Amino acid sequence: MVISVLYIYIKFGINYGLKTGTSKLYNRICYGYTHDNEGNLIVDEIEAVIVRTIFDMYLEGYSFSGISKELLCHNIKSPTGKEKWSSETISKLLSNEKLTGDVLGQKTYVEDYLSGKQVKNNGEKDKYILRNHHEPIISKELFDKVQEEKIRRRRRRRKEEEEEEEEEEEEEEEE
Repeated sequence: MVISVLYIYIKFGINYGLKTGTSKLYNRICYGYTHDNEGNLIVDEIEAVIVRTIFDMYLEGYSFSGISKELLCHNIKSPTGKEKWSSETISKLLSNEKLTGDVLGQKTYVEDYLSGKQVKNNGEKDKYILRNHHEPIISKELFDKVQEEKIRRRRRRRKEEEEEEEEEEEEEEEE
């Protein structure tokens, strides 16, 4: 009983901070940023160059694995310090609105406070956007172009997979 009441107060406090723009969660570091003395996000100029390069490479036609290979060739470590960047890390970086100066709160939430497991918020909870929260590394236009390109490539891959499945079915019918 005490735990569930405490959980309700914590949940209320988090939601209040997200709604009012005062949540410390808005200042969580992502690749390309560091903190100033007050804990605010500021651009890490070296990482920012790498971020811009990744966005440019993607629009030039590089795949996630192609970008990863280029970063490895230039000895650029991943955000976690690994030699090789995973495709998932690159994909997430290319989808992170924080790089445009905006912050989206409550992208994930804790579904069950006993397990503490975070789940992706697919509309079950309100999301909060804080515009122009910090200095952007990339423009919103570049970010939007990359999102459109990711969708285009995903559709093309799906179409190619469907065509391959159809060809396999035709071959099986012929046998």
